[in-house]
Amino acid sequence: MKILQINIIFYKFKGTQSINKEIIYKIHNFGSIKMTNSVHKPWVEINLPYLKNNIRIVKDIIGSCKEIIAVVKADAYGHGAVTIANYMARYGAAKLAVATAEEGIKLRLGGVKSPIIILGSIPLEEAEQVVGYNLTPMIATQALAERFNAIGKEKQRNIKFHIRVDIGLGTVGVAYQHAYRTIKLITDQYQWLKIEGLFTHLASTYGDDEELVNKDLEKFNSLISNLNNSGIHIPMIHAASSPATLKYPQAHFNTVRIGTCLYGLPSFKNQPEIGLKSIMQLKARITDIKELSNGQHLGYGNEVLVSKSGRIATVSIGYSNALFLVHMKSGEVLIRNQRTPLICSPFMGHILVDITNIPDASIGDEVVIFGEQGEEKITVSEVAKRAGISVTNCESVCFLRDSLPESILQEGIG
Repeated sequence: MKILQINIIFYKFKGTQSINKEIIYKIHNFGSIKMTNSVHKPWVEINLPYLKNNIRIVKDIIGSCKEIIAVVKADAYGHGAVTIANYMARYGAAKLAVATAEEGIKLRLGGVKSPIIILGSIPLEEAEQVVGYNLTPMIATQALAERFNAIGKEKQRNIKFHIRVDIGLGTVGVAYQHAYRTIKLITDQYQWLKIEGLFTHLASTYGDDEELVNKDLEKFNSLISNLNNSGIHIPMIHAASSPATLKYPQAHFNTVRIGTCLYGLPSFKNQPEIGLKSIMQLKARITDIKELSNGQHLGYGNEVLVSKSGRIATVSIGYSNALFLVHMKSGEVLIRNQRTPLICSPFMGHILVDITNIPDASIGDEVVIFGEQGEEKITVSEVAKRAGISVTNCESVCFLRDSLPESILQEGIG
């Protein structure tokens, strides 16, 4: 929920002696506040013990001698970056990674002390802030290397950096064919820069072609070998995002860099069940209950014709709260530990569900859009399929905490 401030400003128009009153509304964002839950508000729950479970599973996969870089970009994929970052540090993530300097600065202002790597490009004008907030830059151009080296010289301190090599993804980083020359130039010419990490993002690991994955890894390994032969030994090597971490141990090197699997989200199609748990649940409440009669219409444009008597519940969530709902023409929710179907297309602020077979359902009951209730569970993947969006991306969860009026964080234990 946002606080809005209205400023009333009085001023004199030029060329007149009279004072005219004009109200100018200036809207200032004072941040969000937490309010107690009510029957009219949907919310998300973040289950931190599940995050601890997921970290443990990843550690079992990669082994104790390898490190984890926890990716907390995009507000930790919508889960709340500051809370998640501090929890990660307690349970085994050696470093954190963000996409931009702004994201890293927000973590520092939130009290996060862990090392933070910026994975994306950095404008020259942000270099000073990157150093000032003790963030680790990704350097992929000579111009950026010169800028950070000048800052290091001015402050008389070494600046650690990572370099990203583009092997097929086509986004940021040094193109593979220029990588050796660029790294050699930076390490030879800029004495205040100390290379800490070398990484790539293997787009091939999101598919099922292991031969293609191995070809990409062959290029990356060749680069590492050439650098070693030139006396450039880089402490941290990371090429495995979540899919590679779960599927391709040959991509682990000495560090993995993961996001989706930490949050219990699917990382690739047909991902097997290995015990990862979604740490976010989306919930709302029943706000109204009505009896239905045969022949009654429901929804905009008389979308649904009721063929038999029954009961429906209005639930306090719509596509203004969770945009993916706008695409859901069918689906189920959980009420009183039972699955029950949506009746018609979602509204902006509500959905209608059939509770004919749940006679004890009542106003105020918790409704799970995705998550767990009793022995029943609706996964993010199931919701994504119903909405017609990718089950291996994070569209379903990334923006929920921003759009919902409330979020509840469950403190971890142990």
